[in-house]
Amino acid sequence: MRAPSWVELAGRNAAAESVYVTGTLIVSEKTSDRIYFDFHHAPGGKWRVEHDGQPVYLAVGRTSVVVRVGDHMQQLDGDFQLPILNAEFNPRDLLGPESLLRRMSAEMTADEVARPMEMGGRASWSIRLHTPKGEAIVMAFDDATGVLVKVEDAGGRVLLQVENLTEPKGLPDSLFLWEGPIRKAPSPRDRRRRSAEDEDERIAFMRAVVAAQSRPQEVLAAITAADSENAARSALIQLLDVDEFGADAIMTTPVGQFRGDHAAANRRTLEVLEDRYRR
Repeated sequence: MRAPSWVELAGRNAAAESVYVTGTLIVSEKTSDRIYFDFHHAPGGKWRVEHDGQPVYLAVGRTSVVVRVGDHMQQLDGDFQLPILNAEFNPRDLLGPESLLRRMSAEMTADEVARPMEMGGRASWSIRLHTPKGEAIVMAFDDATGVLVKVEDAGGRVLLQVENLTEPKGLPDSLFLWEGPIRKAPSPRDRRRRSAEDEDERIAFMRAVVAAQSRPQEVLAAITAADSENAARSALIQLLDVDEFGADAIMTTPVGQFRGDHAAANRRTLEVLEDRYRR
């Protein structure tokens, strides 16, 4: 069997948007914890993601997106996405327009041919890639569907892997719809408009995020120890001396924003805003 090239593997992953697949994604967090997501995907950007048997994300393209926030399901505007359970990865990374592969630099290069392997009894292909900075990463793709099924860092630590991948002939539309109560989120366009009009609110938002970024481990511990959205909000208020608005700003901040480069950029942004406000 001829090994596919890196370009062919990337093309197969792009084509996976048109397949029906179900499986379990296992995300290995830096805290050594593991997060399990059961997922269903259908053509047209349809997703159902569950955690501990409870729906946490349902989508029908960008026209209908419902995500669990604390103890309720929230309807999102089509151009706005929340991280799922603040996990480093989620099933959307495996295929589709928001996949990990789509977000990766086009300058990623392979330093070897793809190698055959098995994942959960299914034929797959593994390939070692390098970023323009020389960092290495190993990715594996399911041979039949093109779905990303495993990612390892240069040290061999598994960042994500997929188990129980199956290809049903079809999935009912009702699987991707939420029939229970829904809380509608403000449109992000409205939030941006308010932020532009209200400098005080924008500065308060940035102050809260910067405060959280300066104490990431404590913030994560406070949120994960809480048993409800209100408890998490109260914990952040007590930990960082922020108000409810600031706590909500922190809880909707993606985990990736806690990286050092993002934290430094947000500190600079806050300095500019405060300097402009003082003038």
